[in-house]
Amino acid sequence: MSKQELSITRLKNYLKKNPYIIPSFIVAIGVISIANSLIPISNHSKYLNSCVKTTGIFLSKVPGFRAIDNKGIDAMSVSLCNGSTPQNNNTNDINKK
Repeated sequence: MSKQELSITRLKNYLKKNPYIIPSFIVAIGVISIANSLIPISNHSKYLNSCVKTTGIFLSKVPGFRAIDNKGIDAMSVSLCNGSTPQNNNTNDINKK
């Protein structure tokens, strides 16, 4: 027997004695890849939370902005951080026919 055949035989015997090694390795790779894909989502959540907090502080200090309670300020903060722009409801809509 050559060295290569001997090492393959040892590996087969080892895997017969420990059948859970390969599935455990596959599960570990899966968990690592899922965790790796969650990193950008986590970073975006941190950014959005920071934006909502600072926008809420800013809106609460604006003298002309009136909200019923903190939920109104939080709702406006989330809208602004998501990219919406405040619009006046009294403007003429050019799409209306």
